[in-house]
Amino acid sequence: MRTTLAAIAAAFALASGAAAQVTIVNNIAGSFIDISGTGTSLNLGDDAQVTIPSAITSNFFGTNIVTVSNNMAVGFGPAAASGSAGPVNTPIPDSSLFGGQQSVAVMWDNPGPGTGGTSNVFYQEFSDSYVIQWNMLPKGDPGNTATIQLQVFGGAARRDAIFAQW
Repeated sequence: MRTTLAAIAAAFALASGAAAQVTIVNNIAGSFIDISGTGTSLNLGDDAQVTIPSAITSNFFGTNIVTVSNNMAVGFGPAAASGSAGPVNTPIPDSSLFGGQQSVAVMWDNPGPGTGGTSNVFYQEFSDSYVIQWNMLPKGDPGNTATIQLQVFGGAARRDAIFAQW
């Protein structure tokens, strides 16, 4: 599994207002935190999603409401829960992605649902962050899988930082 780190800033967060700046880098120290054995299994079916009230309020997104899609995207805030991350890849920004609310398309795609066990979507909170991990989801050719992770920070140590690892 590759553990390349990319810091993703604002334009992946589709704000309904002002334009945002995107920065993607691979030279910031960080680590993949495998939560497949310790996180909460979300048991998402194909093209499904779930809304989670987190104990962590992201300073970047200004909310603690997180909607996680099986299609490797996350929406932020209560209004995002009424939208979705459908299985259709379209150019970003796209008003259909979580109804145009703030969101991150980590790897907006249409993997199959997890088949249970470690092939699933997991969520785990830490003292100043939460991690969403799409773990071993069916991807591409039969037998291939993808594992991708989003870490969102709310604490002062990494204030306003969003990290995606895969």
